[in-house]
Amino acid sequence: MDAERRAAGEQLGLTPSGNVEGELQVLATGLDKVIPKLGIEQALEQGVSQSAIDRVAPGVRAKDVNNILGALDRAIPGLGRVVRQNANAGVAAGIDALGQAAVLEGKPARAFPLRFVDGAVMLGPFKVAQMKPLF
Repeated sequence: MDAERRAAGEQLGLTPSGNVEGELQVLATGLDKVIPKLGIEQALEQGVSQSAIDRVAPGVRAKDVNNILGALDRAIPGLGRVVRQNANAGVAAGIDALGQAAVLEGKPARAFPLRFVDGAVMLGPFKVAQMKPLF
């Protein structure tokens, strides 16, 4: 596996409807190896689909992202291309901003709060998954 992770927390529970609620502290290493495998740069080169945006940033319109990249190219020719080509670095910086520096088994790591809100799994302000009720 390219990334190691470990979680700890004491604040998990269930809502009356059976959804997970609470928070875990997650430690992760190797994110620098995982981010390029997400295919973000390739997706930006081909145009961002609405389904891809909905998974990571619900409420943001793919058309707006594509329009912004086009506007950058119109303002300064080539700027949109530079943004697309450096998307992984931007994602890495964004992920770093969500967490704090930590050490996991002697390796540099990031510590992130992973919140569960009525079954929604949140990493910072981003919804990364939706769990089904446990009962």
